Amino acid sequence: MGGEKTSLAIPFEENGFDFEISKIVQDAYPEENLTLVKKMIPRWRATYGDERVRFLVNKAINFRLTNPDKKYKSMARFLDTWLRSERSTPETNVSRTEYKRLERRAKDIAKQVMEDWPGPKTGRGGAERAILRRFLELPNDAARDVFLTNLGDEIQIAAEQVERQGGKTYGLSRLDFFILGVKVDAE
Repeated sequence: MGGEKTSLAIPFEENGFDFEISKIVQDAYPEENLTLVKKMIPRWRATYGDERVRFLVNKAINFRLTNPDKKYKSMARFLDTWLRSERSTPETNVSRTEYKRLERRAKDIAKQVMEDWPGPKTGRGGAERAILRRFLELPNDAARDVFLTNLGDEIQIAAEQVERQGGKTYGLSRLDFFILGVKVDAE
């Protein structure tokens, strides 16, 4: 009870996926101390999934190899930052043209949503990124329209809640988190 620490992380697999990832890093950077990388791999797996970790670690190493003049404090820190930054960009199979169309639509909608949202606002572009992320997760425009209808309904409910509370925004999350939490299915 007193000084014991318990870890919620999955233990490092010496002969499994974790070993494979640490080997990829070690092959690219044999001089690198992998102790911290090995500690972080189970957390990355739990957060992003095996295939995503493999893909992003390879992508990060390729970036670092093609940009040798950039200095980094440690490989573990670099990879952790890379994975966290990529978390907000979901994998998508939409074409570049479709992505640009969805990006423009998200920007237009975000502008209106920012005006209507009664609670805490996001930083610059937060609402746009959240809407675009939801758009990319959805299979087609019909599902995106359902999402937008639900988003509008949820914002209206939030506005009524703020009005009932005399202008206080108790219980309302930041706008980007609110957008990511809106249900997509029609209930």
